[in-house]
Amino acid sequence: TKEVPDSGPTVASRTTMIVGKLLERAAKKLKDQWQTGVEQEVVEHYVHREMIPWDEKTFTGDAYPAYSWGVNIVEVEVDTLTGNLKLEKVYGNYEVGKVIDERIMKGQIDGGLAQGLAYGYLEKMTSKQGRIQQKSISDYGPPTSLDIVSIESKVFDNPYADGPYGAKGAGELTLIGGAPAVQAAIEDALHTSFQQIPITPEVIIESLWMKEGEEG
Repeated sequence: TKEVPDSGPTVASRTTMIVGKLLERAAKKLKDQWQTGVEQEVVEHYVHREMIPWDEKTFTGDAYPAYSWGVNIVEVEVDTLTGNLKLEKVYGNYEVGKVIDERIMKGQIDGGLAQGLAYGYLEKMTSKQGRIQQKSISDYGPPTSLDIVSIESKVFDNPYADGPYGAKGAGELTLIGGAPAVQAAIEDALHTSFQQIPITPEVIIESLWMKEGEEG
């Protein structure tokens, strides 16, 4: 990083949209000029939409020509005696332009939401003097099949002109809504606001005690 300019974030979720479109354009160009038995080379470069400001030299402006969208809904049951949480229903709705592979997209939704939900109420990570205190899965608490319910998901078809066959990215999208959705569900169930995640049983019980003390 001392020798090269800042190239921005990793954003692997843009690979399908950006690289995929370049490959599509290159393939079409190659098809139009195809010569049997002749070695050919086709070069395509990314072209940013003029209406969206972006300076490639200074890396300023908006590097993202389009966004994918998602909505997550979570229903929970909270045991106020133990603080334990039980997921009842989980819904995930997404708009990613055009899905290239439905099976992969479904797997991305299930895996991403499971990770996001666990981030919201299970997986606790703490550090002391720069060292992570959780040393194994037994004291870290990743979700198992018993913690995650069947996820009802739907993907809306809304092709994007600058994506390959209308596709946009779907990578991180399935992850980021899980934690705030489960937090909102817990807050709604307990009529209490939380300023942290994960909202573990200990956090729930402590919050209920404080609420009782304030009301008492």
